[in-house]
Amino acid sequence: MRCCWLLSLLMGLEGAAAVNASVSLHHHLRMPTIGYGTAARMPQPQIEAAIRAGYKLIDSAQAPEWYNEAAAAEAARGHPGVFTISKLHARHHGTATARTQVLKSLGLWERLDAMLLHHPECWREMCGAVDVEGSWLDSWAVLEDFHHQGRLR
Repeated sequence: MRCCWLLSLLMGLEGAAAVNASVSLHHHLRMPTIGYGTAARMPQPQIEAAIRAGYKLIDSAQAPEWYNEAAAAEAARGHPGVFTISKLHARHHGTATARTQVLKSLGLWERLDAMLLHHPECWREMCGAVDVEGSWLDSWAVLEDFHHQGRLR
């Protein structure tokens, strides 16, 4: 909760106003400006506690070495007011690979508001010797397809 206090101080907001502040995205969806990041493989009970404490945005990713996306998805289940984000890892860039990975995430979440690209490219320290199928441009096109289908908001 210390981070919220600091951010609210910097933003000139107090208490609930800071936690409930949001921005309007281009398609009129409102996204909270302060969220709870689930890196460090945050366990489900801790994510649930953050939601009970008032966090309205849960951020996760498809990087199992850093995140437990399934725990984040389960914690957000039944909370329609929580904005949910996951991220596609750079090792999954490319049309077919990205499509498969987005479908995996969609299968976990009750509702997924945003899917982002975690990194624009893979480098050896992050991905090892993985042969990446395509570029971030291919993955971005896949995300746009899912958005146009209404499967990602």
